[in-house]
Amino acid sequence: MGEKRANHVDADQVFGALADQRFRDVLRCLDERETPIELAELADAVASRTHDEPVAALPDRTVERTYIALYHAHVPRLAASGLVSYNQCQELVDTTEPFEPIVKSVLEETSSKLE
Repeated sequence: MGEKRANHVDADQVFGALADQRFRDVLRCLDERETPIELAELADAVASRTHDEPVAALPDRTVERTYIALYHAHVPRLAASGLVSYNQCQELVDTTEPFEPIVKSVLEETSSKLE
């Protein structure tokens, strides 16, 4: 799974995902990694980013809610869009080849507007 795979990208799903702040937080966390990430670790990173706090300072319930949202909604939707690959058995998430050209510029643009 370490090798990025080319996937078909669904434009409507991609634009829908990029319009949602939580999905962008997930994509930013994935963009910071060069290897697949376990879903639990991704939940920690997303919760920390969303609440602008170190994960250790967050209540366990907050991280648990983030994990549940990622497991049931966010990661499957991003996988359906073709931006990420998700191995549910191993709970590993990774970006795909289309991620680079499509998402990088959007993430950079939205980050610069926040500064």
